[in-house]
Amino acid sequence: MSKRRKKALYPRVKRVMDVVVAAMVLLAIWPLMLVIALMVKTDGGPAFFAQSRVGRNGRLFKVYKFRSMKNGADRLEDFLSPEELAEYRKEFKLKNDPRVSKLGNFLRK
Repeated sequence: MSKRRKKALYPRVKRVMDVVVAAMVLLAIWPLMLVIALMVKTDGGPAFFAQSRVGRNGRLFKVYKFRSMKNGADRLEDFLSPEELAEYRKEFKLKNDPRVSKLGNFLRK
């Protein structure tokens, strides 16, 4: 087999291996993911959080994550004191964010 042909074959073989290994891992951990999803769901709201990210060549794709914040956390005024709101608007983060659920704190660690 020529170098050129090997070079063309490598990305296809790698992609197949990536999909096979990902499928095996997903099959192994789906029960744990189901338990986590049910625990997150108990505080109301969806179990998953979807966010758009920028990928290769500027293409947008969706990332799905377990929700680690309380339901409705996007309404900052409902959860943050005026001091925390000022800190958030300055830093875009909080040391002890009251919007993060107890389970969410564990998931983030």
